[in-house]
Amino acid sequence: FKAYEAVVAAANALLFHRLVETLNDRETTHEFENHFVRTGLFPGWEGFNEQMQERRRNSRSGSVPEAAAADFIAAASRFLKDCHAKEGQVVRK
Repeated sequence: FKAYEAVVAAANALLFHRLVETLNDRETTHEFENHFVRTGLFPGWEGFNEQMQERRRNSRSGSVPEAAAADFIAAASRFLKDCHAKEGQVVRK
């Protein structure tokens, strides 16, 4: 679940620079997909919102297999790197 929280925090940080305020984690992943994935800025993350919500549901259940948890941690790490790499394109100066 901590990996999910890190993904949401990174997504929220980029949305902040676009002046998009969200009320919760679900809205954050939805808005991230709308503002960054569907516009082509984050290729390879198509279906981001649905993927994150599925992983959220699985992680909240408390019975995530170790392999699935490791897979999500790796995906979260890639996402954080992608966010960092795209930060300059998102931040308005």
